[in-house]
Parts: sequence; C-alpha cells; structure tokens
Amino acid sequence: MNDQACRNVVNSVNIHKANNAGLILDRYLKTRYKSEDHPSERVQLFKAAIAACASSRELYTLAFKRMEEELKRKPAHKIRYLKSYGRIIVGLSTSSALETGITLHHIYGVPTIPASAIKGLTNHYCNSVWGSKDDKFKTGQKYHKTIFGNNDDSGHIIFYDAWLLPKSIQENSSLILDVMTPHHQDYYKEVPDSAPTDFDKPNPITFLSLGGTFLFCVGCDVPDDEGEKWASLCMDLISDALKYWGIGGKTSAGYGTFEPDKKTEDQKRIEQLSPEERIREKVQKMDLKQIKKAFGRNWNKTQKREDFETFKQAAKEIHGEEIKALLEKSNDKKEKKILRRILDAN
Repeated sequence: MNDQACRNVVNSVNIHKANNAGLILDRYLKTRYKSEDHPSERVQLFKAAIAACASSRELYTLAFKRMEEELKRKPAHKIRYLKSYGRIIVGLSTSSALETGITLHHIYGVPTIPASAIKGLTNHYCNSVWGSKDDKFKTGQKYHKTIFGNNDDSGHIIFYDAWLLPKSIQENSSLILDVMTPHHQDYYKEVPDSAPTDFDKPNPITFLSLGGTFLFCVGCDVPDDEGEKWASLCMDLISDALKYWGIGGKTSAGYGTFEPDKKTEDQKRIEQLSPEERIREKVQKMDLKQIKKAFGRNWNKTQKREDFETFKQAAKEIHGEEIKALLEKSNDKKEKKILRRILDAN
C-alpha cells in the first residue's frame, strides 16, 4: 500500500513544470522498472529533466556569477573556459532507478563536473603523459607530489567543480537526449557459449549526456607569485588532459573531450576592461573601411554615441597614420572630408 500511495503522488505531479532536473530523475519515474511502458516513460522523464534545466537558468545564473566573481578575487587561482568538443557523460555508472546516471548540481539540477573526477583524470594524465617526458611529473616525484600530494601530504593545488556557463543552458546544449544500443548482451554478460553474432537483438537504451562551456578553476594554497605559476601549470595540465583524453564515460567513443572557448574567454577579458579600454579594443579590431563608414555614411548616428569623443580619439590615435597616408593619396573630395573629420583637420 505504501508503494502504491507513493506512486499515486508521483503520477499526480506535472513533471514538465518542474525546475530541478536532479529531483525529477531521482523521484518521478511513473512506472516500475522493466514494465511494458518503461521505455516511453523514461524518455518523457528525460525530456522533463531537459525542460527543468532550462527553467532553472535565471536562479542558476545568479549563483554562477557569485561563484565566478569569488574565484576571480582569490589569489593564485586560474580560471579557464572550455567547451565540449562533442558530448560528455559524467556519472553514467552512478546508482539510479534508470540504470544510467548523470552528475547534476544537487541544488540547481544543472550539469556539473566534480572536482574529484577532474583531479583523478589529471593525476593519471600527469603521470602517464607528462611523466613520460619529464620524470618530475611521475607519481611520487617532485612536481607530481606538489600538485597531487601523497599519503603524507595532501598537495598544494585545490581543484574545483567545473560549473556550466548559463549561456549553454540558454542555447539548449546543456542536457541532451542520447542513446546507446548494445547488440550482444549475452556476450557482454559473459553468458556461457554466447558469441557476438548478427542475429543478436539490439537493445536501445536512452540516457542523458551533456555539453556546453564550463568554467574550470584551480588554485594554489600558497598565495604568492610562486603559487600563481603552479596554478597556471596545473590549468595547462587539465586543459591537455581534457583535450587528448577526455573525461567521464565512453571516451573511447569520442565523448568527454574539450577545447578552449576562445569567444567566451575574449568576452570575459573585455568585461574586465574599463569603458575607455573597451572602446579602444573595439576600434583596434575595426579596419579603415569600417572607420570611414562610421564617420561617413553613419556620421549622424556616430555623433549621437555617448562615448563619441572617446571613440573619435581612439580612431585618431590607432588609425591616425593610416588615415594621414590615405588623405595624401586620395583625390576624392568626399573621402577627404571624412578623413579630415576624423583628424579634426580643415
């Protein structure tokens, strides 16, 4: 009776209006395991989890920004924004009523990559790959011991959980409905006298994978210049391991690899600049054709800019020599007028 009472409550809930994907996956499967309608209910549960992740974006964004700002204030800490090259599976083998698990933030229900998984991957990669080139990175040696520690020392590097960027939720690339299809079940279960043949029945299994851009961070417990160097070294190690080995499950099938998200890193760098520096950054990326357009065809619009004087001064300082050279060569009166406008010449 208690089991049925719980199931009645579960069946009465509209899971498609929920906003915590982790809670949905843990508690709201509406059918018993291996029942006839289990596959279809399983897919519905995954779709509800994807929708819940999207609906949590506003609250999660506030938490992410607070965490990001706090990490940036810490001395001897390094942040890097890495995006998944394909799909990722983290926590696939964790206990679950669905057979397949996934690691989600326990409060916000958003995909996350545990610090323990990151540390474990980089520990193995450091010993196997970097250690093959330099013995100091082998297990028990100087550099490896400093980063990962040993039985007598916990090491000096702090690994943090990787947080998903809110933009990845907005772009619907955070949780993805995925499928794997084992064909030779008896063979994999080591059933006697079984062999992988073309006559085996395939068994499609749906599961959730993830993707998007994540914030990775490591820090050194020695907050000085030496600590900065160790944090940078360790971040390079993490980036290498994620690029060449990948993290999580099914890495041999191409899951779990990352690459730098240069667009996000450039955006974050610009956000740290002052308003004047941002304008100079923008003008620096403009070519002379774009500058001429701003002071020619779009002159009325350019004059209305709040930062007009700063924009004009930046254009003059950055492109001044090029503008002067063109002014001397040009025979076009209209073009000369535009160029003089930038240089404040008559």
